Amino acid sequence: LIAACPKSIPKMEMALKTLTAVDGDNDEIDNDDDTEQRNGLSEALVATLAWAYRSDPPFPGNNSDRRPDLVLEILRALYALDNTGNDPSKSRPSDDTMNVLAAVLCELLRFSNANERVYQIKLAVVTLLLNAPEGYGQYLVTNDGIAPLVDVLSRQTSLVV
Repeated sequence: LIAACPKSIPKMEMALKTLTAVDGDNDEIDNDDDTEQRNGLSEALVATLAWAYRSDPPFPGNNSDRRPDLVLEILRALYALDNTGNDPSKSRPSDDTMNVLAAVLCELLRFSNANERVYQIKLAVVTLLLNAPEGYGQYLVTNDGIAPLVDVLSRQTSLVV
């Protein structure tokens, strides 16, 4: 949906920032450009992603559980929203949000490739990691995220060749 109308992204982002911005002193909406106190669309998506993955019953649930579909769409939306590339002058979500995202992505990579819905999620994680900040590589090394990436590469290679 977001990718179909990319011009709507800044409008949605601004609407969410305006609705969720809070002045630390008196709980009123803060209309200045202080992004540290604002939650944007990316933060809302990451929070929803974490909830969908971590809520009961254990992920991915049974075939009627729609959380894998929600997770896949959120990952695709996050990829569509990331217009920073490797340009450090462009802002990313807060460090807390990026840390939650890193943890969830690493956990999603550890699932088996046997479930096709989960495998599609793993492919979306790989796509999202293509444009990850520098620190994510070290995070993957530290948290055993490299072996699952190699498994995805191996499966993709065997499917193509």
